[in-house]
Amino acid sequence: MQGTSYCKYGFDVEKSTGFLASFAMQLKKECSVRSACAYFEIHKKHKTGVAKLDTNDRSKIPITLIQDIYESWIGSVTHGMSNIPADLVFLVIDPFIGEGSTVSNSTPQTFIPSI
Repeated sequence: MQGTSYCKYGFDVEKSTGFLASFAMQLKKECSVRSACAYFEIHKKHKTGVAKLDTNDRSKIPITLIQDIYESWIGSVTHGMSNIPADLVFLVIDPFIGEGSTVSNSTPQTFIPSI
């Protein structure tokens, strides 16, 4: 499992989370005093905490984090780091696995991958 923090991907909140994958992910390190996000570097604290977010905002995932996961996956497939034939390899990112996750009617951010 690899951890990261949403604040390292531009969110106002320091939401640390872990990802389990069958490939090596190249994610930004979790926010800490030794490896702080830009906001924490300036203000010595985070703008808000996860507990103060509503359910909708708590369920959002930074698009740049999804891009890093995707790019890591592409790297593992194209560089032969997978034992599975390339035509059988696929990526599933399930953002709705946690308790309280919601699907809203708002327009989602779109990430169009380039292969």
